[in-house]
Amino acid sequence: MRPVIVVSVIVLASPFIAAEAEKKLTLPQAVALALGQSPQVKRGEEELWLARLEEPGLLALSDPVFSARAGIQGDRGPRSAPVIQGASSDAQILDLTVRQNWLTGTDAQISFKTQRLDNAAIFRPLNPTIDSSLSLNIRQPLLKNFWGRPDVAKRRQARSRVLAAEERLKRLKEEIAAQTTLSYVECLAANEAADIRNSALADAKRLYEKYQEKSRYGLIDASDLLQVRVSVRTHDMELKMAQSLAAQAQTALKTAIYNTNGAEFTGALEWPAPAPVTENEIENPNILQTAFAKRGDYQAARHELERASWFERVERLGTLPDLSAVASYASAGLDARTWRSWSDAASFEHQIMTAGLELQIPFGFKHEGLRRREAGLRLEMARSELRRLEKKIGKEIADARERRRLARTRLDDYRELLDLERSKLEAAEKDFRRGRADTDLLIRFQEDIHRTKALLSRARADEILTAFEVRLALGDLLEIFVL
Repeated sequence: MRPVIVVSVIVLASPFIAAEAEKKLTLPQAVALALGQSPQVKRGEEELWLARLEEPGLLALSDPVFSARAGIQGDRGPRSAPVIQGASSDAQILDLTVRQNWLTGTDAQISFKTQRLDNAAIFRPLNPTIDSSLSLNIRQPLLKNFWGRPDVAKRRQARSRVLAAEERLKRLKEEIAAQTTLSYVECLAANEAADIRNSALADAKRLYEKYQEKSRYGLIDASDLLQVRVSVRTHDMELKMAQSLAAQAQTALKTAIYNTNGAEFTGALEWPAPAPVTENEIENPNILQTAFAKRGDYQAARHELERASWFERVERLGTLPDLSAVASYASAGLDARTWRSWSDAASFEHQIMTAGLELQIPFGFKHEGLRRREAGLRLEMARSELRRLEKKIGKEIADARERRRLARTRLDDYRELLDLERSKLEAAEKDFRRGRADTDLLIRFQEDIHRTKALLSRARADEILTAFEVRLALGDLLEIFVL
């Protein structure tokens, strides 16, 4: 029966083991939570969708528009020759039009108009008369739209906006991932610092208990006992401070992942592996070009420059004179009956054709000049922003590379120093038992070990953070996390 009992205990304990495993929060999970619940990311996605609507909005401007107008008119105005013109007239008007504006600036419309006129003039052989017409009218700007093609510039401007929004969103996600990584590692470092302070307090208490035991036999002076007691009290205050800093770091982590009401993560975090960074990679002479090709903020600025250049082209074309070709073709019909008038117009026997040029030149070009100046300033601002980012990225890469070197050196040095501190304490304990060392030296050596442990923990955290900092500076931080 004993094996059955063991199996039963394992089966009963498995839900608790699984529950404990579920409480753990890995760094990729924390980054996924932060990205999934970040209002900045949601806003960036909304800006991206807004940018994607610009080009369909331009294309929608070419949708045909149907318009209809119907009305009546009663003319009782005075006439110079009422016998010839008729004393009064009544008219019924119907106008149906389909109009479409193309992206090339072409304005085309098909119209059907009919008018019934009732006028009892003695010289009108037909009364009433139905006048109908079917016409096609086209107006094509030659300089602004057809020759310069601002429609192409506007569409490319809209596409550059989409690309810039995508790159900004990518960079925003990288920055949020970096901030979450910082909060995660800082929380781990704060918890470990609290553990070190707790261990220091435990060592001080054990030493105090030993000294109390020896003081009963008169082997320890009262001053030595008080000195150890002061050490215990000091470590207790430092532990409280470290625990407070750990609680603040945990709050910062929960805020970073937008989980202010979530479970406590103390003791459930695990140290992440440093991001892969090789010496050849950070020493590559073409590292700046690699960063420029990957960084979302730089690519966004480059697309904003393209967008500004297309906008400047559109406004430059807007200063050209409006020279347009106009043409129309119509067929007219006239009869005393409606259906005969419509049939006459549909027979295309009575054609009316016009063609010509139309020129419009504003006085002064003030509005056009201001718009062109605005476009030029936007273009210069985009160029300046791109140059600023080039310098900023170069500095960030140099700083990240130097901090990476320093962090790795400090980590190796503190590991070696910790071994030396432990050897030093062992030697001091031997000297103390021989009467060659005092209590103050023993306490100081213990403090040196705990201080070195804290410095080693800090160096370990910095070594991890600088690796992620290098990846952030190069613009490929998100590739590390499997989201």
